[in-house]
Amino acid sequence: MFSMSKYAMSRPRPGLGSALLSGVLAASGGLVQAVGQPAPAAPALASMVPDTGSPTTEVTLPPAVTGLSAVSGRVGATMVITGAHLASATQVSFGRTPAAGFTVAAADRLEATVPGRAESGPITLTTRGGVARSAPFAVEPVITGVAPLAGAPGTAVTIRGTGLAQVFNQTWIRIGDRWATVLGGNPDRTELKVAAPAGAPQGSAGRVTVHTPGGQAAVSAEAFTLNYLVPAVTGLAPASGVPGTEVTLTGAHLEGVTEVLYRGVPLFPGT
Repeated sequence: MFSMSKYAMSRPRPGLGSALLSGVLAASGGLVQAVGQPAPAAPALASMVPDTGSPTTEVTLPPAVTGLSAVSGRVGATMVITGAHLASATQVSFGRTPAAGFTVAAADRLEATVPGRAESGPITLTTRGGVARSAPFAVEPVITGVAPLAGAPGTAVTIRGTGLAQVFNQTWIRIGDRWATVLGGNPDRTELKVAAPAGAPQGSAGRVTVHTPGGQAAVSAEAFTLNYLVPAVTGLAPASGVPGTEVTLTGAHLEGVTEVLYRGVPLFPGT
């Protein structure tokens, strides 16, 4: 049993940063000297850097096309495509041909230009998340010219315009009420050559009509006239001369001639 207890608080010594406890405890059996101990130091603040864990992985959702601004359009027209998750679009195609250009307006909307070799069918949109296709889109054909405007069956007739790629190598063109065979075209598909069909009477005329798989059609402003009596030139005299020299052409079926050209330049009419 303790007979006496006694303690005292000493002033803190510089450098320890906390109060020290010292004193003398008297107990039965002797005196015990208590050695001062520093109070526990406050823990240091850790660096305030958030723990991000493992590296983050970007999640790209698959795209979806829900609407088009129009169900048909001509080459060069701008189409607005709406849907979801379109922001990472890398390509827009009309048939097998990429769009002439496209702009991502928002995550749910982009604008694409119909290319020269566009084909009717769904528009395909490719993003980092996958591929989406629209409802069918019809490319509208346009005829800007036909040449020549007369000829016998089998004559190569050139049709100029746009939206003609989709009828290349197909029987989708009529002259009058007869179907024409496609012979070929230029790489840009702005020109097609077809063979004038047989079977119509001499002198019959008909406009050129281009039909597309998408159900569109274009009609030429001028008519093609079927002429079985094709003019032929068998000779000319003289064979050379200065400007103004009168030249006589001989041949067959020349009575219906309406124009004479020399290197694409019209000559003065004669008799």
